[in-house]
Amino acid sequence: MLIVGVTLYASTFQEYTQLKNFVHENVRYGCAKCKKTYLQKKTLGRHIRFDCGKSPTFACTICHKKFKHGYILLKHMRHTHEMQIQKLRHRQKIEEEEEEGEEIIVTTRYECDGCGRQYLRIFTLTRHKKYECGKKPEFQCPICGSRHKHNFDMRKHMRNMHGSQASSSASLI
Repeated sequence: MLIVGVTLYASTFQEYTQLKNFVHENVRYGCAKCKKTYLQKKTLGRHIRFDCGKSPTFACTICHKKFKHGYILLKHMRHTHEMQIQKLRHRQKIEEEEEEGEEIIVTTRYECDGCGRQYLRIFTLTRHKKYECGKKPEFQCPICGSRHKHNFDMRKHMRNMHGSQASSSASLI
């Protein structure tokens, strides 16, 4: 049987759950309300549950632009307003007349006084100062001799570059 250019439509989540899941490049899944189509059934389901006909529930605290997804708001704040944001603290519904937006966490940066590199966590800065800043790599691969600043980087190198040889040399570490 040859299926050519078929689009299966659903307008409610219940209809979506009744669609069969095809893994075929010529089958698409479509929203009966807005006619958007998707290659994967799960993407159509996400669209029906969260996007189609729904009002945006996230707003930028600076320019008040509204978004349907929190990850898009974070991306907007990082790129448009050049803010260092780790995550949204919690989701708040936006009322038509209210100017309230999302509460955000602006991250603190820890800077190395030796080289100026910045880190989100004090632990990472401490590790950087101990093993990296101004230091030569001290961990050496027993197979090829390449040097690494961290033992975990050397073990990852051995696994990726030497494969089965790495397991027999692991006792040397």
